[in-house]
Amino acid sequence: MENEHLSVKINSDGTVNLTDKNTGRIFSNILRYEDVGDVGNEYIFKGMEKDTPILSGEKVTVEVVADEEYKAEYKISSKMMIPEFADETLRKEIGSMTHFRNRKAGRSEKFVEMTIDTYITLEKNGKALKVRTEFENKEKDHRLRVLIPTDI
Repeated sequence: MENEHLSVKINSDGTVNLTDKNTGRIFSNILRYEDVGDVGNEYIFKGMEKDTPILSGEKVTVEVVADEEYKAEYKISSKMMIPEFADETLRKEIGSMTHFRNRKAGRSEKFVEMTIDTYITLEKNGKALKVRTEFENKEKDHRLRVLIPTDI
């Protein structure tokens, strides 16, 4: 997608390269998703000690949603295999009232597929890329976040 202000390239792994034509600044590989385990409480994130982040990018499909004179829109669907919940240790730690900072639980060995749909839209005269993300979060004990490296 491209207009007088921005150029947008969708990479095969579902990330996006965004070029600001006015400044020449390039933002590469933005909109990657990262999933990690979380043994904190409902307010505070606490990562698991021996956890490897799971990144989007392996199962990706891209489709054109709109190709109009006034805008272009794409849907990027990423499928990630993530653990369904934390292992049984977390239930025991919660039951014994172990403070979240001292929890040692890991992630379940049962994996489920999570689909993340990201819609990116560029309007004819737009100075920003519009992004909308949709997913159904049925899994527990994890944190999903979008990564937007800016090198700023």
